Amino acid sequence: MLTDLRFALRQLAKNPGFTTVAVLALALGIGANTAIFSVVNAVLLKPLPFAQPEQLAAVGAIESRPDAVRVSGLGSLSYPDFFDYRTQLRSFAQIASYGDRGFTLTGVREARTLRGQRVSAGFFETLRVAPALGRVFQREDEVSGGGRGASR
Repeated sequence: MLTDLRFALRQLAKNPGFTTVAVLALALGIGANTAIFSVVNAVLLKPLPFAQPEQLAAVGAIESRPDAVRVSGLGSLSYPDFFDYRTQLRSFAQIASYGDRGFTLTGVREARTLRGQRVSAGFFETLRVAPALGRVFQREDEVSGGGRGASR
């Protein structure tokens, strides 16, 4: 066994180009495998960081028109559809809406665009978490100009 190891090391030392390519291929393979496992572990294997994650469900829309462009997975709901579901749905204890949005922050300095989430009333209660600052959103906040009377 020790003889085989010495022979392998001598062969690798004789061919530095091959050795470099072999080490790089191994490093890339191990790195890619680690990265993929990390994503799979975070997305599929670990439970969601909420109370009773097995009771959470995603609801979305699928375009059924024959001429529509199909996208894999669930599409988003329009706000009118969400409001209809919320008033009529009896299968869930709570329902909330969220979506990626761009926001513009203005003030003393030049304006900046920020990425954030636009969420409906009941979002924090549905996930059973408390907001880091301030209060939870109320249904009055969902109407145009809503929440203006609340203290800031």
